[in-house]
Amino acid sequence: MLQFLPKSMKVPRRRALPGSQFIHAGMRISVSDTIAPAITERAGSSAEREVLANLIWEPATFTAEATADCDADLGIRFPSPKPQGIPDWDTAMLDWHFARDKSGQVQSAPAVIVLDILQGGNLVSGYIARTLAANGLHAFILHLPQNGRRMTPGKKHDWNYFLPSLLQGASDARRARDVVAALPMVKGGVSLQGTSLGGFIATMAASIDNGFASVILALTGGDVFGVLTKGKMDAARVRQRLREAGYTDDKLREWLWQIEPLRIAHRLEAKKTWLFSARHDQVVPKAHGQQLAQAIGLDWSHHRQLAGCHYTCAINARRFLQEMTRAIKTTTPPKRPPKKSLPG
Repeated sequence: MLQFLPKSMKVPRRRALPGSQFIHAGMRISVSDTIAPAITERAGSSAEREVLANLIWEPATFTAEATADCDADLGIRFPSPKPQGIPDWDTAMLDWHFARDKSGQVQSAPAVIVLDILQGGNLVSGYIARTLAANGLHAFILHLPQNGRRMTPGKKHDWNYFLPSLLQGASDARRARDVVAALPMVKGGVSLQGTSLGGFIATMAASIDNGFASVILALTGGDVFGVLTKGKMDAARVRQRLREAGYTDDKLREWLWQIEPLRIAHRLEAKKTWLFSARHDQVVPKAHGQQLAQAIGLDWSHHRQLAGCHYTCAINARRFLQEMTRAIKTTTPPKRPPKKSLPG
């Protein structure tokens, strides 16, 4: 997909000057999970309970720390709620692109957490985040397990951990919501955006308890096993890598069913959820986007169609980002607990 992106996507954003007046590298923030431990008991069906049980964790209070070791204005580290026992993956990382006004000054604003495509190196999510920040929103890129700074330099992607990492990534995204909400200068709702693989993870994370102000999904769908068996290019490549790692089709179908978005997507609130699909998507076939939209209950105004295929629809990035920004800014945020900070 990356070869189809405009060169402007690859331009790095300038860093803020160190020693910001509201947050700085080394500052620590005390954060409490707002996820409810009784979510599974309150679920309406056994299917929901099975999927949610794989995603949730016992809520805790933990510490997030700001760092200058990042690819944005500032980085935020926090512990993953679903550790796999691999240090590089078990500390989650957010790249924070500050919301700025027209004069370039940092301002209080709502926030968006952005999830990247498969093995994208945060190039796509970086372009999205920088654009959102330039439009007055605090944008945070969540580095997913085995991507960005949660991948040891020089190491290859380990497909044996691909499926467990989906669970970890979804849980990290939900915890990231509480981290971002606790940060200075974040005022208003915290939204979630995911593209391709990031869209699948975002669907899981947002379906847990509707904790996000708005949810914007792109180039994703439901029936993940069907996507991997019917989809071409990236989808076919993932299936082949998983087969080489020992996942037969039966084993893969069984594993994916445990986290299938169609089993919990109806938990999303349709009026604050948007799905952008490519008309000629060969990776996530059209029927799978329609299945997800139907499960959520999206009408045509919330299930938008982009010209092109899974890769060439990047040409429509400007329209997609304009609609996304408008959706985020017009969504009423949920209430949240007061912020707490530790001396650092």
